[in-house]
Amino acid sequence: MIATKYKDIKHLIPQDSVYAGYDTGEGYDNAIVLYHKGDYTTEQPIDLDYAEKLCPDYSCEELPSLILIEGNLSAKNIFNGETDGSAGLVVLGNLSAENIVVGGQEIYVGGDLNVSDLYWGDYNHGSLQVKGTFSIRVFLE
Repeated sequence: MIATKYKDIKHLIPQDSVYAGYDTGEGYDNAIVLYHKGDYTTEQPIDLDYAEKLCPDYSCEELPSLILIEGNLSAKNIFNGETDGSAGLVVLGNLSAENIVVGGQEIYVGGDLNVSDLYWGDYNHGSLQVKGTFSIRVFLE
């Protein structure tokens, strides 16, 4: 995973994602984005409140606005506690996880979403978009 600027990856963001509108002249072009080309698998939890911990060598100077995976993402747990400003997540392929507990950002999945246990989405201006099929054992909103 690399840290880059939004302006360098914005052409990859699907047009129906809320993050496609980031380049509205509000200074988002220089926002930090964590980007991974290809499939990304981790047993470590992904805490969207502290996405900078995913930066190579903890090199992010500020909280990344977005994580973009240009492939499939497989993670044990994805979560955040702050429902008013955590990093967003855009996965262009499939997303698989045991548990996802999120709120306050868009979770965009270009393929299928598979959650083996719990998906809990807390609104506060967040959203979930899945372009393929989804399989979730327990879904709470």
